Amino acid sequence: MKKIIGTSIVIGSFFLTLPVFAGEYIYKSSNKIDFVKIEKADKSEKEGGLKHPVDFTSEQLRAILDSVHFNKKILLLKSVENRQLFKEGPIEFLFPYLMEAFKKVTPEQVVVVSYFTHDSKIVIQDDRLTIFRTFVKSDGLHFKFSKLYAKMLGDRTTQGPERAASEAHSLRVALELQPGQSRISWDPEELVFDLSYFGPSGQVTAVKEDMQDSKTKEKQNRQKVAKETPESSSGKSIRVRMKELDQLKKDELITEEEYQKKRKELLRDL
Repeated sequence: MKKIIGTSIVIGSFFLTLPVFAGEYIYKSSNKIDFVKIEKADKSEKEGGLKHPVDFTSEQLRAILDSVHFNKKILLLKSVENRQLFKEGPIEFLFPYLMEAFKKVTPEQVVVVSYFTHDSKIVIQDDRLTIFRTFVKSDGLHFKFSKLYAKMLGDRTTQGPERAASEAHSLRVALELQPGQSRISWDPEELVFDLSYFGPSGQVTAVKEDMQDSKTKEKQNRQKVAKETPESSSGKSIRVRMKELDQLKKDELITEEEYQKKRKELLRDL
């Protein structure tokens, strides 16, 4: 009887020490930090319904990853040398695994991506980690970042991958919205990509160019109206015209130089 009890304890201890793997890995690197896996969705992610599985094209995912840009202000940091979060190498690495994951994911699951970038400047180690959860809803493809270009501290070989990832230090970087994108939240930073904008091969560029042309023409028309407005309001009082001029400047429809010039002209009419 004692022998049986002892054996049961040993077997129980063995199962308790087995590692627990959450979700199904589509890819996992030898360093255990790079991975693409499928995981159970949380309550907030399932609100409104997840539109899974999804059959993305390689062109779609390439264009989406290519469109993720840092805010322009982040370029002032010496540690950031490129506006794109995902350079060409990471894009080529990620998109086939993302395609496979989205073909397998169910309406109760999301895809989780962890991407580690190893870099060295002279003798200084500069390792970065980006982790995001991605899923599709009726409004588009969501990227929800838990780590965004976070700096990895210490030696990951001695710390272990889990501890190294959890202690990666955020630089408080931000992403700048591009055409076809919208922001759901800042903390965590969550972007939504309009899948009608990021269409099949060949359509993305055409749509971008059309939108850019439209925005350029709209801006030119607004600037033209802004320049003409003060002069065409000769029948109004100086006070009203000054207020209109101030509003044009506030709305960035005229430059500082144009503002000062028109202001001097109005003051001369007093």
